[in-house]
Amino acid sequence: DFIIYECDDVNRDIWRVYEKSGLDIRELGLSQAEKHLTMPSRLLNAAQERDIIINLPAGAHKVMGEWFKLAKVKKQADELGISMYLWYVCDGDKTNLRLFEDSCQSVPIEHIFVKNMVRYDEEEWEQALAELRNQGIEIDLGKVPVVLMEKLAYREAKALSQNYLSFEAMRTYEDQEIQIVERNLVRFFLEDCLEELDKVIL
Repeated sequence: DFIIYECDDVNRDIWRVYEKSGLDIRELGLSQAEKHLTMPSRLLNAAQERDIIINLPAGAHKVMGEWFKLAKVKKQADELGISMYLWYVCDGDKTNLRLFEDSCQSVPIEHIFVKNMVRYDEEEWEQALAELRNQGIEIDLGKVPVVLMEKLAYREAKALSQNYLSFEAMRTYEDQEIQIVERNLVRFFLEDCLEELDKVIL
């Protein structure tokens, strides 16, 4: 039993996918400046009653850094017995990799790095990391748990993205290109993801 908070005002994919799913999903936009310092209290209060999942936009570590300094989020969570983890999904883009390092510096909670292979293969990932090292930016993925998210086949990924389908909805979705074999590929992809998640000890 959990609550999903959609806090990305620009790219509201989580909201679009899950708003009619029956899950408890709520909008809580970060762009509304007056909410910045009231949001931590609201989220911490909610986390005492139920588990919460917060979808944050890229670059949110700046605002979160303020939360931890001014709203004493870490101290409050420790006192209330609330465990916090930051799952950072990255597709290998150099900007996203830099933001991950910034997030590790700004937000004093355990980070879990989700290595999303949807755009780049392993060689391209290594090239991006090498280019950053040449710029004096060392991204050390050995210091955090890493979850590998393998690439989903093109047609299946396109159907999920363009139709804003949840993985649950994909189980019964059907069109000219998506039949039982394609749905099975999505199931296999999810099974692989779950195996990776099981490797993370929190």
